[in-house]
Amino acid sequence: MAARGAVTHPVAATRVLSLVVLATTAAMAVAVVSLAATPSAAAAAAVAAAATAAAAPPPRSSRTPTCRRSTASAAPTGPTARMAPTARMAPAERAAAPAVLVARAALAAAAAAAAAPAQAAVAAAAAARAAARQRDAEAAAAAAQRRAAAAAAAAARQRAAAASAAAEARRAAAAAAAATWSGGGSGGGRGGGGAGGAGGAGGGSGGAGGRVARGGRGGGGAGGAGGAGGRVARAAAAMAAAAERRSWRRRRGGGGVPSRRARAVAPRGVWRQRGIGGG
Repeated sequence: MAARGAVTHPVAATRVLSLVVLATTAAMAVAVVSLAATPSAAAAAAVAAAATAAAAPPPRSSRTPTCRRSTASAAPTGPTARMAPTARMAPAERAAAPAVLVARAALAAAAAAAAAPAQAAVAAAAAARAAARQRDAEAAAAAAQRRAAAAAAAAARQRAAAASAAAEARRAAAAAAAATWSGGGSGGGRGGGGAGGAGGAGGGSGGAGGRVARGGRGGGGAGGAGGAGGRVARAAAAMAAAAERRSWRRRRGGGGVPSRRARAVAPRGVWRQRGIGGG
C-alpha cells in the first residue's frame, strides 16, 4: 500500500496544481470583469475562453506516466470500480473540490455579465425597429386620411359648382321668359285698351266702355301669351283669370268666381244669396 501511495502521489500533486491554477485564473477573471467599466462582449468572451482553456485539465494522453500500471483503459478496475468519484480521489484533491466548484461558478457568472450588454443592445435594436415600423404605419394611415379628405373636398366643390351653374341657368331662363311675356302682354294690353276705349266712346256708355276696355286688356294678355307659347302662355292665362276674378269681386262686392263643380254641388240659390249670380 505504501508503494501504491508513493506511485500515485505525483498524480495527486499534479491535480492539486491544476486546481490551484484554475482557482487563480477564475479569481483573475472576476477581478478583470469587476474592474472594467463597460467591457465589450468580444473582450469578455476572449477572457472567458482563455480562463476556461487555462483551467481545463490536460488530456490523459499528455500526462506523464509516473506509475507502472497500464494507462490504456480509462475506466477504473479492481476494488475501487464501484466507488464514488470522490472516493477515488486523493485527500488533497477532495479538499480542493469545493474551490473548483466555486471557481467554475465564478467563471460562468463572469461570462453571463460580459454577455449581458450585448443582449441588451440587441433588445434595444429590436425595440427601435418595432417603433420605427409603428411610426411608418401611423404615417401611412395619416396620409391615407388626408388623401380621402382632399378627395371629399374636391367632390363637394364640384357639386357646389354644378349647383351654382344650374341655378344660374334657371335664373337666366326665368329672366328671358319674363322679358318675352312682358313685351307681348304689354303690347296686347295697350291694343285692347285702345279698342275698348274707342268702343265705349262710340256706344255712348261709360260702363260699357269700361267693360270693353277690361275685355281688351284680357284679350291683349291672352294674345301676348299666345305669342310667347308654352309656359309663358300658361302664366299669362293664369294672370288673365286672376284679373277676371278681381273684376267679379269688384262688381259683386266680394267672393270669387264659382267653378263648375262648385255650382253643380251647391244647392240652387246659394250663389244668388251671396250676390254673385248664377244658380
